[in-house]
Amino acid sequence: MLTDRRTFLRSSMLAAGAVAMGPGFWRDAFAATPAQPGPGPYGALQPADANGIELPAGFTSRRIAQGEQTVPGTSYQWPLFPDGQATYATPDGGFILVSNSEVPDATPGQGGASAIRFGPDGQVRDAYRILDGTTNNCSGGPTPWGTWLSCEETDRGLVWECDPTGAQPAVARPALGAFDHESACVDPAGRRVYLSEDDVNGGFYRFTPASWPSLAAGRLEVAVR
Repeated sequence: MLTDRRTFLRSSMLAAGAVAMGPGFWRDAFAATPAQPGPGPYGALQPADANGIELPAGFTSRRIAQGEQTVPGTSYQWPLFPDGQATYATPDGGFILVSNSEVPDATPGQGGASAIRFGPDGQVRDAYRILDGTTNNCSGGPTPWGTWLSCEETDRGLVWECDPTGAQPAVARPALGAFDHESACVDPAGRRVYLSEDDVNGGFYRFTPASWPSLAAGRLEVAVR
């Protein structure tokens, strides 16, 4: 699937005039040798720790949550298949981690999106659901105004705008299209949202809100040859 996506993007960019850099630039870029990992600023990776994670010297890892198990310090059972995630700062100096669950909504307590709130000390303070009743929530993306866009990776799937705090109910955003959504990326400078589709013949979309930053209405376009 990765090759098909690259082929799609290559043909779309070249056919579109390769933006402002000209088709020659993008043709050479796609033909170049794939990027290779270089030395990192933190040193070489050490053998895997007790959690099976390889880290540089001086780093440690901890398990925060696991599917179908209660998040430590809370009464909330974490859903299966966590996927797309993002973090949000909180006024008390802590943060909230949001995470999708890529399982069908037919499974009770699964699917949708959940959140874990951390205090300033990094310890878990709470865990809760921010989106329910949806299916195959794969990736998504954060917005500059502090919400989470959770994408349904299923036929006629929607994008749902979620409140990381759980104070407000999630809202469906059908103006962003009904298709096999993968991810969403908000461009605050251009005031647009770019969306990908998890399908071998899927498209690359651009949404222009009718009234920024509301996602309730606007123009949805797809890249073509």
